Parts: sequence; structure tokens; C-alpha cells
Amino acid sequence: MRGELIRVLSEIEEKASELKLDGYKPDVVIMGREAYEFVKTQANEEFGGDEELLELSGLKVRIVDELGGDALIMDSQAAGFEARAIRRIKVVR
Repeated sequence: MRGELIRVLSEIEEKASELKLDGYKPDVVIMGREAYEFVKTQANEEFGGDEELLELSGLKVRIVDELGGDALIMDSQAAGFEARAIRRIKVVR
């Protein structure tokens, strides 16, 4: 399922680029537990091993169970002041 891993990483990078173009500095990906397990499984199948995901596309990974199969890419410094500093993607389809 290499294509799924590439899709997710591409979407993360695309949303991070959008934030940068809007003047933000994306630094974290907050993932739902389902999304995290999905990406972790894909990465471990692709690269071998059973490693935890600490970083994706240069952004720190955090888990919030309530997000389910979604992920938020955000500038953690600006997110509390402006909702535009956050982008949401659907990881598990």
C-alpha cells in the first residue's frame, strides 16, 4: 500500500506549504488514533521494523484520539489566535 503512504505524506506537505504561503510556520501534525495507526502501519510495511512515528515531513506528530481518521497540520504558535493556522486532512478513507 505504498500509494496510501505517499498520498498521506503528499497531503501533509501540501497543507504545510499552504500554511507557509499564508505566512505561518507549520510545526506539528495532530493525528487521531486511527489515522496514526494507519500511517504507522503503512510506514512500517514500507521501511520495515515496528517504530513509533515521531515526525512526518519534518513536523512533530502528536495524537488526539477524538480526531479519529483525520489529522491537523498547524502552526502551534498561531493556532490559538487564528483558525486559519490549521488545515485538516482525511487520512483514513
